[in-house]
Amino acid sequence: MAPPYLDHAREVLEVVRLHARVPLLAGCSSHALVANGHEIEGEAGLALGLYHLPGAELHGFHFHARDTEADDGPNQWVRLSGVAPERTRGWLVFADPFHLRSDQWLRGWNSAYAPRPILGGLAAGREGEFASQIYLNGQVFDEGGVGLAIGGAVALAGLGRPRL
Repeated sequence: MAPPYLDHAREVLEVVRLHARVPLLAGCSSHALVANGHEIEGEAGLALGLYHLPGAELHGFHFHARDTEADDGPNQWVRLSGVAPERTRGWLVFADPFHLRSDQWLRGWNSAYAPRPILGGLAAGREGEFASQIYLNGQVFDEGGVGLAIGGAVALAGLGRPRL
């Protein structure tokens, strides 16, 4: 979601969830949007990826920046996410780079879920501000991250060959 809409994020998310019948919505704010292979900067907008994934098991959760500081090993992330490593085939993660130490988080996360792929992005907000928004369903968070576990009959893979 582009910065001109950030003050209305809850309302926008509600409209998307209700009218598009989205059972699980995860994402973040950004200065630039990507649509049809083009990056659009400096304009108001919302980029959506709507997926129909028969046989997928999806589970989303929010984590706080303080969770990375208190990292007490792989069991912490399994406990916080509610997802055992064998129940996911990969993760989509959207994180706030202004309050979350991404390198520290990634080390802890990998100790719990490697070698499963992690895709996603870092949030951005209004230009010149060190603030962003993270979204999970109708909730708007100002810090931390949102993880979306993808399991069941659907695999997640980045560039290159998927590992199964």
